[in-house]
Amino acid sequence: MELKRIKIKSIRKLEEQRRVYDISVEGNHNFFIGETETLTHNCDYLTPNAQAALRNLMETFSKSTRFILTCNYVEKIIDPIQSRCQVFGITPPSKAEVAKRLHTILQQESVEFDVKDLGVLVNSGYPDIRRVLNSAQRQVVNGKLKIDKTSMIQANYMTECLQVLKSDSDTKIKFTKIRQIIADSKVKDFTSFFKFLYDNVDEFAGDHVGEVIVKLADAQYKDAFVTDKEINIMATILGIIEFT
Repeated sequence: MELKRIKIKSIRKLEEQRRVYDISVEGNHNFFIGETETLTHNCDYLTPNAQAALRNLMETFSKSTRFILTCNYVEKIIDPIQSRCQVFGITPPSKAEVAKRLHTILQQESVEFDVKDLGVLVNSGYPDIRRVLNSAQRQVVNGKLKIDKTSMIQANYMTECLQVLKSDSDTKIKFTKIRQIIADSKVKDFTSFFKFLYDNVDEFAGDHVGEVIVKLADAQYKDAFVTDKEINIMATILGIIEFT
């Protein structure tokens, strides 16, 4: 069974093996062989065409293979695949739980730290736990955790943007201030920012909550495809400001 490779997000048959396939998702490679179990992650990053190819593989090997698919956004998985799977939702740990785990790791590694700094680390990376841990590791110097200015800015940028949206400033001033805050934060992934704005929409949207939510939904969808995410988030902010 030969499969056509689809761009960089693909499913292809390896030439040197008979029934070994490579599911490539954003540079991460997951391999499975017929007549065995397979686990592949980040399936929501496969294109619809690649997902259709995966569906065909599932049908071909369904009698001999157990497929375990993981994703962050189940709504990005095509319905034919969802209908063939038993869906399990996993609730992510809270910020308090992540901070507690980080506290334990730092103690186990004999790292000196200020408990207040744990909040900065968690807020700057949550809900991406890997980012939180990597940030902590990067900022350990000579056995001591030292928070740099960049992490503090990243931890506070969402709150600062919210305060500007809630202010009585005119459109131009709001846009300029938020653009500067985001530029200074050097944040490149705005996934958590969309959720933050949604959770706090009642604080700045006034009588236009519905319109703002529609803007956020549209921007979140585009965020998965655009090259420059900062341009996308600023276009979103400009659209939101019109209703504040």
